[in-house]
Amino acid sequence: MALTTVLDKAGQAGAAPAAKKARTAWGKELRLRKRVRLADQAWLARQLAVLSRAGLGLPPALGLLARQREGKAVGELARTMREELLAGRSPAAVTKAHEAELGPLFSAMVGAGETAGVLPTTLAKLADLLETRLKLGKKTRSAVSYPSIVMGMAVLLALVILLVIVPIFSRMFAQLGASLPAPTKVLVSLSRFLVGHAYVLPVLALALAGALWWASRDERARYTASAAALRLPVVGALLGKAALARVASTIATMMGAGTDVLTVLAYAAQSTQNRVWARVLGRAPDLLRSGRGFSESLRLATAEATGTDANFEVLAQMVEVGERSGSTPDVLAHLAQGVTEEVETGLETLESSLEPLLIMFVGAVVGTMIVALYLPIFHIVTVLGNQTPSSGGS
Repeated sequence: MALTTVLDKAGQAGAAPAAKKARTAWGKELRLRKRVRLADQAWLARQLAVLSRAGLGLPPALGLLARQREGKAVGELARTMREELLAGRSPAAVTKAHEAELGPLFSAMVGAGETAGVLPTTLAKLADLLETRLKLGKKTRSAVSYPSIVMGMAVLLALVILLVIVPIFSRMFAQLGASLPAPTKVLVSLSRFLVGHAYVLPVLALALAGALWWASRDERARYTASAAALRLPVVGALLGKAALARVASTIATMMGAGTDVLTVLAYAAQSTQNRVWARVLGRAPDLLRSGRGFSESLRLATAEATGTDANFEVLAQMVEVGERSGSTPDVLAHLAQGVTEEVETGLETLESSLEPLLIMFVGAVVGTMIVALYLPIFHIVTVLGNQTPSSGGS
């Protein structure tokens, strides 16, 4: 009790100036409107769960966490939430008011935990879910970023060769009057086109950026891209399993916290970036309201959507198993854990397999261009070498 009082007073003393600054300083007020990073959400949920289980109330716990993350978005948010709790608002109302920063899942889990009277346990489950997402997201970004960086370096090297090195060799070939082999002619012609039409590259870059911007905001384009991603060789299977793990873990965690199925499906649809999954999960509540079961609704929603894969049927089957045994959250939690491990193993295998292939690709592209440049020189040296003995003998 004494510890709680001391921390609460300390939090009040340190929070007032900074909270006022967050309200009056335009830059910090703007930052509070932005979504807090997933890593910070997981940290906040974990720390609140630990401190709550230790007997510390939410206001002093938030004050303590605000001081630990002083000057950061999550610290300012914790301080603001603490003030709102001290003003008499409930934890569910506070997190709901900051849903733009914390995300709908955080808000829903806190509301469910408060209603059921198991807020510390719910916060721990939320932290587990967010930490799993964070870990899988890091591995996915690592597997994607390495090939992207290598491909970008290959393109950059090719452009340097075409725009800088090839023109130098082209002038040298013209002075020598040497006849160029076919590969060298192609390389020189491409270089002259790019140098003579320098505006082509920025125009293409702007056109690509514009197309990507439009596609990211057009629902039909996003749906088509999501469906196509699930059909990609090797990578598509990993993306499908990652989406399944994300959806299954969200449903398991929220149902385990006592949230009703309709609300769970609404938040699960928001938790996935794949539009095919979002459409199926968004359609299932309508079917549930018509009197169908959970698994049957998922199957019918899957049948209505285009671009689905086998993972949708896996989810429906596991939900059916959970319905029969009366333990849907546990069944889906085990499914999410197993699929997450499969995705992690698949990403590690993919990354290790791509590394030598990418090195070979870069070597082939750059090596082919270098060989094409030196072919005329090899030819000239060969001709001169054949002529030197005969001229010496005469």
